[in-house]
Amino acid sequence: MQYVPRSRAGLPGQPEPAKPPSPPGAAPAASPQEKPGSQPGKEPEKEPGEEPTKRRILYVEDNFDNRILIKRVLEAEGYTVVEAENGTEGIDLAKAETPDLILMDINLPDLDGYECTSRLRKIEGIGQVPIVALTANVLEGDRQKALAAGCDGYIPKPIDVDDLPDQVAAHLKKENERRPALP
Repeated sequence: MQYVPRSRAGLPGQPEPAKPPSPPGAAPAASPQEKPGSQPGKEPEKEPGEEPTKRRILYVEDNFDNRILIKRVLEAEGYTVVEAENGTEGIDLAKAETPDLILMDINLPDLDGYECTSRLRKIEGIGQVPIVALTANVLEGDRQKALAAGCDGYIPKPIDVDDLPDQVAAHLKKENERRPALP
């Protein structure tokens, strides 16, 4: 998979940017994953409207390198990523894991992403989970075909690793807004 890296600092296996030393007596600076004033090892407090961490994402993709890239990017943002190598495994994992979001490749070896999405939409308890096509199919009409199959969104490859977490958060936020409030 090709991608447009703007900044890979903070991803697993990537070097951290150099930090200037703290002045004597000053509190240590928060790491990129911590908010100022938070304590290391503790779950940071969330701002109102901020997406909670550890949302579960199912990524259905046959290409190993693509799965590793997306998993690293999203786990660095606090998401839990469950991987499926083909459409049949994706359906089985969706039933077992009940993810908050499904990222669906279209060109899969057994069931294509359109058929897999169509089948997922018919499963009770899974049918309302947002499904986003994440695909190299970028010809005119491919977006409409993915949406017609039941996808809620479309992200073309090559993936921009800096934009992907915001795109995922936007789809999760839309899903939260569609759900009725509990009494």
